[in-house]
Amino acid sequence: MLKGIAASSGITIAKAYKLETPQITIEKKDSNPQEEIEKFKNALAASRKDIETIKERATGKLSDEELEIFDAHLMVVDDPAMSDEVISMIENEKVNAEYALDVVSNNYISMFESLDDEYMRERAADIKDVTTRIKYHILGVDVADLSLIDQEVIVVAHDLTPSDTAQLDKKFTKGFATEIGGRTSHSAIMARSLEIPAVVGIASVMSEVKHGDLLILDALKGQLIVNPDEKTIEQYQEKAEKYISIMKQEVDRSLNIISDFVEYNKIKIKKEQIDLNCLLDDVYDSFKILVNNKKVKLEYKDRDDEEIYFEGDYERLKQVLVNLLKNALEATEENGRIEIYSNIYKKHLEIIIKDNGIGMSKETLEKIKEMFYTTKQNGTGLGVALSNEIIKSHNGELIFESETNKGTTATIRLPFV
Repeated sequence: MLKGIAASSGITIAKAYKLETPQITIEKKDSNPQEEIEKFKNALAASRKDIETIKERATGKLSDEELEIFDAHLMVVDDPAMSDEVISMIENEKVNAEYALDVVSNNYISMFESLDDEYMRERAADIKDVTTRIKYHILGVDVADLSLIDQEVIVVAHDLTPSDTAQLDKKFTKGFATEIGGRTSHSAIMARSLEIPAVVGIASVMSEVKHGDLLILDALKGQLIVNPDEKTIEQYQEKAEKYISIMKQEVDRSLNIISDFVEYNKIKIKKEQIDLNCLLDDVYDSFKILVNNKKVKLEYKDRDDEEIYFEGDYERLKQVLVNLLKNALEATEENGRIEIYSNIYKKHLEIIIKDNGIGMSKETLEKIKEMFYTTKQNGTGLGVALSNEIIKSHNGELIFESETNKGTTATIRLPFV
């Protein structure tokens, strides 16, 4: 088993497609300046065409913000300062085009890598990606076209550039694993956009994996299993099916939230007799795989010795419970604990979710039920507000108690006769 960083969630099983980066040797040679300048300009034109084609293929798969990566690449190709330096070196030193480009591009890469600004440092990777492509064209080196993959594979590579990642067709590319990279690398961000499972930073993956090996990519735990036995394959097939089921439920839940937001004051409740144990068992079974993958302990205290029925909307209440459990999981660190249990209290049924996570400040606690209020970087501020409305529609109450660095308790209190 090889270990890396889970960069884009999912579990998948497929054969390895090993992407070997062409190795080129750049040597200084005496050359005819006119011929070398023409080769350089032709390589620029070919590279520009490549990038425009890749951007066109990626349109619709990536967001406008992610497509800007290719605008940045086109700017490198069209940068007159760098081109002028290359041409000047070819003319003055009578050297070959690939050598001149290598010297000039390495100077730019070193300069950008030394800057304090993170955005500017990222431009070094763009320059390296683009100038490597130009060198390939100068030397007539063919590069693998990942868009031509026509069978289900897991791509294994030293690294994937934005150009590589944008060419992946998720119909056939079921995931990828790379030797370098992190969760914030271009390839990881684009994998999440394309919804392709990815594990990065597996230092020995290129030496451990052969083309055609059967792989299990566990991008929940950041693991890659090479040539697994039948028992392991069956276990992971079951895990993959459970994960897909959970993700489908999450999509449905998100669509419900969007629908509810559109008609915020018209949340529809379809009441029926609900078996409490059945509801909590369902929520527990749906959620435990996510909890286990974060190495958080989920303690579920069932009431199987009692039959408890109450009136409510099963799917709406499940939506609220999953939302509260997700919030608890996000607030709880590895090896933390989440509890879910129920009480009967003064003609009320209480469902309680308790964690020992980071907790909430007094200010957050006061605002947590407000529409659009969020403390999460990418949060919408809809989940808790709409959960609160759903519980109110059941003539119930959603109560939060919390203390910073000690945890949070969320109590759903419903009428119970």
